[in-house]
Amino acid sequence: MATIGSRVKALRRKLHLTQVEFAQKIRVKGGVVSAWENGSAPVPYGRVKIICDAYHVNEDWLVNGKGEMSAQAVAVPSRDAALQYLYQILLKMPFSVRDETLGVMRDLVTRFDCNLDETPEDPSDYIEESEAYEFASADDDFDEIDEDDEEDYDFDFDEDDD
Repeated sequence: MATIGSRVKALRRKLHLTQVEFAQKIRVKGGVVSAWENGSAPVPYGRVKIICDAYHVNEDWLVNGKGEMSAQAVAVPSRDAALQYLYQILLKMPFSVRDETLGVMRDLVTRFDCNLDETPEDPSDYIEESEAYEFASADDDFDEIDEDDEEDYDFDFDEDDD
């Protein structure tokens, strides 16, 4: 296939999608996809990245016609493994930072759950800029955690479960 537009069309057809269906997932209008496919408009690089992420396409194939259409699958950790990892990081934080971090995380999860059916928003819009937030460097020593503060916090995590 000679052009990026012809590869977009091949991808869309392989997925058995109309131009409108294909366009909805990448947040453009169906007419834009038509223009890409017939070569009357270029595919912006930002949209190339979005197409590749949305449809798991090899970027080199889409842009240059080289390699396979499908991108290599990326191993994603299980939800439990990710939570275990985050828990270990939280345990190393001073209580005040941990509390603020958990608050931000709860807020982001709540907003994510509320917006599942809506247009995605930038989560950073909801993080309040405040001097109350205390951010730690990777070089900071977290060994000196106040044990009294730890007892005040109720974790829902059971370390004995593997």
